[in-house]
Amino acid sequence: MGISVDTQFTGTGALISSESTGITPGGPADKAGLRKGDIIVSLDGAEIENSDELIVVIRSKNIGDKVKVKFKRNSITREVDVVLAASKK
Repeated sequence: MGISVDTQFTGTGALISSESTGITPGGPADKAGLRKGDIIVSLDGAEIENSDELIVVIRSKNIGDKVKVKFKRNSITREVDVVLAASKK
């Protein structure tokens, strides 16, 4: 997806890290409009309680899959489609 999550976040969902690595420039999340500080609360209808759950759900998908990401930004819930791509490591 091209994101790093804050594993210390204790709220519900997975917080996209505010560090420089939070969003990979030009990556799937960046192209979909996700930003550092967004909190992912569901992926393809699967509720995300924490960063570990997000990782499990992403790993169950395939490269090229289009997934619906529901997230909160400034207390407003939004939804975007993200096309998954291979990591560029």
